Amino acid sequence: MMAEAPSTANPVQETVLPDAVSGSVSVSEGWVNDALSNDASDLRFIFDVSGSMRRNDPEMLSVSSLELLAALLPTGVRAGIWTFGERIDNPLPLARVDRRWREKARALEPALSQYQQFTDIEGAIRQASSVPGPGQRHIILLTDGMIDLFAAGGDKRQRDQRSRQTLLEELAPSLADRDVVVYAIAFSDDADLDLVERLAQATGGLAAKAQNPEDLLRVFLTIIDRLFPADQVPLQEGRFTIDSQVEAFSALLFHAPQAKPPTLIAPDGSRYTRDDHPRNMRWQEEPRFELISVPSPQRGEWQLEGEVESGSRIQVESSLTLHIGELPNTLYLGFPLTLSAWFEKGGTPLDRQAMSANLSMRAMLRNAEGDVQASTSLSRSDEGFSGTLPAPVQPGNARLVVEAQGDRLYRQRVLAVNVSTPIGVVLDRRRQRVELDAQHPRLNSANTRIEARLQGRELSVSSRGKGRWRIALPDLDPTYRLPLKLRAVVTLDGQSRKIVLPDVLLNAEGKIGLDAAGLEESGLITQALERKRDASQDADSGGAAARAQELWKDSVVPRVERLARRLGVDPSVLRPWMLVLALLGLVALLVMITMLRPRQRRRHSPRREEPHV
Repeated sequence: MMAEAPSTANPVQETVLPDAVSGSVSVSEGWVNDALSNDASDLRFIFDVSGSMRRNDPEMLSVSSLELLAALLPTGVRAGIWTFGERIDNPLPLARVDRRWREKARALEPALSQYQQFTDIEGAIRQASSVPGPGQRHIILLTDGMIDLFAAGGDKRQRDQRSRQTLLEELAPSLADRDVVVYAIAFSDDADLDLVERLAQATGGLAAKAQNPEDLLRVFLTIIDRLFPADQVPLQEGRFTIDSQVEAFSALLFHAPQAKPPTLIAPDGSRYTRDDHPRNMRWQEEPRFELISVPSPQRGEWQLEGEVESGSRIQVESSLTLHIGELPNTLYLGFPLTLSAWFEKGGTPLDRQAMSANLSMRAMLRNAEGDVQASTSLSRSDEGFSGTLPAPVQPGNARLVVEAQGDRLYRQRVLAVNVSTPIGVVLDRRRQRVELDAQHPRLNSANTRIEARLQGRELSVSSRGKGRWRIALPDLDPTYRLPLKLRAVVTLDGQSRKIVLPDVLLNAEGKIGLDAAGLEESGLITQALERKRDASQDADSGGAAARAQELWKDSVVPRVERLARRLGVDPSVLRPWMLVLALLGLVALLVMITMLRPRQRRRHSPRREEPHV
């Protein structure tokens, strides 16, 4: 073992004026350091132990969650664990996270497999939130299902619905008023995703779905990033740069369960591994990640050798910190975001004269796959940097990344956000109407008009009070899957904008999908698919028609429509061109059916063999 930690070497020119603050550096026992003074120091984890978890959580994600809590929660935060099914238990009450707390959390693994009947989400949130605590309280709900209560001699469906309504319309606003934030992790498609999303949004939290251990790890880190934001340095192709302002760094490195552990290479060429590193460098080994803490690191470029997966990050401790102005947890399709950022040195903001002339900043919005949805450069001002990020175009979980770069200075802040449609859309159980509800806090029936089109025909939209609308649906042939096209025309601050909302798929179980936009007015596709065919034609060309249908679903027209939505362009503007493309596509499909039909006839015709001796 090496006896000494990597030392500071080879000073380099920096872009930011003040020298680093001298003094010792303490690296705490968690991914995030110095959480005692953080407003997000009160966390309450609620685990679903209902019977459906046995089926919907085959990979034991709940157990993985306990392991992550024990490994990643920062020392000093207050945290507790609740479980719920038919009853609500509190096996690990609120306490400061330390080595003892981590051991107790790991010991709770058997409790998560003691499954109960029913799923009382409302009761669990109500009980966990009722425990008093200083400052903001954060509830992390981990569930696989939906509200499922004991019938108690009454109408069970009504009781479940009443609990859901109470949770969303009464308890959620009360939680927001009491500064309680709910983060929700859904383990299954069977979870009430609309419930957890609305609950998180109403209280200022985040909602996400995790269906495997890799998803869970990244979702958990997303919540940690939001609760405990910290400066990072970019990690690109296994390399990252540490400047003279950095006092310590922590590397969180994801890898496959059976992968060879990575090697950390210092700027002077020193190599550090899990089994061979200085005593004051902490190296924590977990099945899917390594957590390495390095105090007083060498300046310069560090390297990682080995298989390191996306999502890995390098967090730094420094008296020079990057700050971002207050941001909402939820961004909305069609709405740009105003940003501000600045540097502080020892808690004091740096003005224009204290910053290097070549220091630049930019902001990016990345989706869950890491693709950039929107980006912008931030302009320098006397107080720091500011700019406007273009409106996001894709709903779901995302990360807002603000990067600063100068001569040998690199910093970035990564914040988890939800990107949501500004208007929620729900198809009622009997599929006779569509309900719309404004999600953006500034939208209402006075400044927003909803337009709905079904197969080229405008549908009537009625207002149902402040920020609520209803669309009555005509009688539909259940054979066809039909997209209901929705658009919101919004007027705010004297400006109007048109926002294309996600389609609502009607008759989702229908055998024939009509997904093309631009042909709705002509009715060509409907006419072609509704032609009567005799039984022999059905048997003879069924495979060809099915293949033609698949070809149509992947044709140019739907792709143009999806591309238009991503770019924020109303697809109706492109319809004249799309109609031409669709006509050409229809001709190609008819030719394909003609070509495929003889092959099927030959395949199904019995082969006549000549007699032989």
